[in-house]
Amino acid sequence: MRASYRVLMVTGASGADLLRSLQTASDVAVWRAEGRDDVLRSPLPHVVVLDVDHTGAEFLEWLRSHPAYRSTPVIALTARREAAAIERLYQLGANTCLLTPLDPAAMDEIAAGIGTYASLLRNAAAAGR
Repeated sequence: MRASYRVLMVTGASGADLLRSLQTASDVAVWRAEGRDDVLRSPLPHVVVLDVDHTGAEFLEWLRSHPAYRSTPVIALTARREAAAIERLYQLGANTCLLTPLDPAAMDEIAAGIGTYASLLRNAAAAGR
């Protein structure tokens, strides 16, 4: 079966459970990247899941500066709860922020939500929105 959507994960330990849940979904192709070179070698995803506590917010800024990733939706994972830190992630180009640690019991639901998110964004893009 061909994957319906592609997810690129740039995560540390906080994204491991989510990575496993995404990998078990039959309609998802998941690539894991450790750094910038891995990101550039990966197929262009429908969604990027980025652990900014692992990579640093500067990685998000770099990702958005790359032409291929300017419009790719980014879900930022972070343990930072301060409003200023979250606001900075949005200013740097995050589309959504999820606070870690993620509830292990909710991993399948979160993975399904990422799939729905990717599908909605892909359909909106196809409709010219």
